[in-house]
Amino acid sequence: MIPTVLIIEDEAALCAALETALRRVGCAVETAASGKAALHWMKTKSYAAAILDIGLPDMSGLEVLKELRIKNPHLPVLVITAHGNLENAIAARTAGATEYLVKPLDLRHFQQTVRSLLENQSSQAMQEQSQNQKPHLFVGGAPVLQTAFSAIARACAGDGPVLVAGPSGSGKSLVANIIHAQSARSAIPLETRAARELTASALEAALTGDPRGTLVVTEITALSHDCQLLLSHLLGLSGQTRCRRIIATTSQELRVAAGSGVFREDLFYLFSVSEVPLPPLSERSSDIPALVASLLSRATGAAPEITPSALFALQAYDWPGNVRELHHVLDYAAAASRGRPILLSHLPAHLSARTGAATPPAHALEKSINEWLSEVLASDPDPTYDSLMEFLEKNLLQQLLPRYGNKPTRLAAALKVHRTTLRQKMARLGMKGDFGT
Repeated sequence: MIPTVLIIEDEAALCAALETALRRVGCAVETAASGKAALHWMKTKSYAAAILDIGLPDMSGLEVLKELRIKNPHLPVLVITAHGNLENAIAARTAGATEYLVKPLDLRHFQQTVRSLLENQSSQAMQEQSQNQKPHLFVGGAPVLQTAFSAIARACAGDGPVLVAGPSGSGKSLVANIIHAQSARSAIPLETRAARELTASALEAALTGDPRGTLVVTEITALSHDCQLLLSHLLGLSGQTRCRRIIATTSQELRVAAGSGVFREDLFYLFSVSEVPLPPLSERSSDIPALVASLLSRATGAAPEITPSALFALQAYDWPGNVRELHHVLDYAAAASRGRPILLSHLPAHLSARTGAATPPAHALEKSINEWLSEVLASDPDPTYDSLMEFLEKNLLQQLLPRYGNKPTRLAAALKVHRTTLRQKMARLGMKGDFGT
């Protein structure tokens, strides 16, 4: 029997491309251009899977997803979005998404994902997620983070051991807290222990506490041989009914530690099944403006302005200490500026004295555009000029807005653009903004 897939997408060109891709893998296709239309068809017809865009003209795709789950909790639903941030990934998983992809789509990957959904259609229903606690979410949406976002969302939906891997200061503890807070265990407070401080008896007591809770073990490669042996035994028990869930963090390559005999191979295979890889900040410099705004607002309640030259200096730096180092630098700069706009001179000397820090890193921009174009052309060999420019213009505005306090009116004045013109541009690009005085 030919599976019928419902595409819920209001962008006509994308909908047509997805329809063609699905027909090529043997699917029958029906389409709906709005959330209400999709819900209507769902009441009268049966589908093998659904492709759902978060951005719909009449209602949020996440609202549609929640309604779909009431009628059919086992229907495979692939959510697609133009905004690849962690909040969307977790919200989609929490609402019941089976898979999650970010635009621009690689059509081959899209086809493979749909095939996988159809092959596993009989799998058990997605687990409902608790949202009792909400720590600060991971700020940023760089392409290099998408693998991490998907892994975090899967970990939130699961209940097994998790490994959060990344360089020092990249946000491993934050991610561990997010996974716990968005899981079914969130009602029980999280416990965190450093591996190097644990004895076998302390580890056993921590793991065999309230089995409904979660234990975070930081830098797990530092566990003693006795602790590793005990952990292997406890996690190998059938059903693990008397153990807390364990989330491990590491700034080392776990495979290398296992290969050298520092870490048990059976534990490596256990944790590597659900690994969340966090990239260094140097690989996602496009996220720095958003990180700066977020970190400054958390520290002061209202983020002070930061001049373009200071922001360029932050983006040009390599950040060996990652987000933790950025946090310390911003604390220093905020104190030096005393509530006034942060200037290049307010940054620590090793940043403010960098050659060329006051000018945009043009070579980095060229490299990013080339990488982006390669991805676009791989999935769509014949993009239109208007679609390319629309993407670039939207991203330019998204980068500029945080630098002007997320105030479109201030941005319009700085760019010498009439506020009505900017309002129309943002509306056409699907961007929201407060144009009030």
